[in-house]
Amino acid sequence: MNIDAAFQAYHLANPDVWQLFEQFTMQAINAGLKHYSADAICHVIRWHTSVGYRGGVIGERTETSLRNLKLNNNFTSRYARMFEEAHPGHRGFFRNRVLHHDGKGEVVDVVDVVDSD
Repeated sequence: MNIDAAFQAYHLANPDVWQLFEQFTMQAINAGLKHYSADAICHVIRWHTSVGYRGGVIGERTETSLRNLKLNNNFTSRYARMFEEAHPGHRGFFRNRVLHHDGKGEVVDVVDVVDSD
């Protein structure tokens, strides 16, 4: 399964991750940040779902089911792009890498950063 298919399957199975990604990204924007790291947002989600969240429900999941959440680093750029698609007024908030094909049909991130300034 290629990375895009794997991300789509993960996203469908874990909609709460998207909810948290949007929530924490909007908090960063509302705090006045002009740019931020999608990787940092994913780390906040990991902390929040493993340590920081106590009692209650996020989306349709309880604290117990979110504790076992695994978030693959390979999906970080997909969440960043999805956020900017859903919120076009905030394009450029994340500095996304250019996607290229690796010659085997796989899409890979490369180190060339697209600067939106």
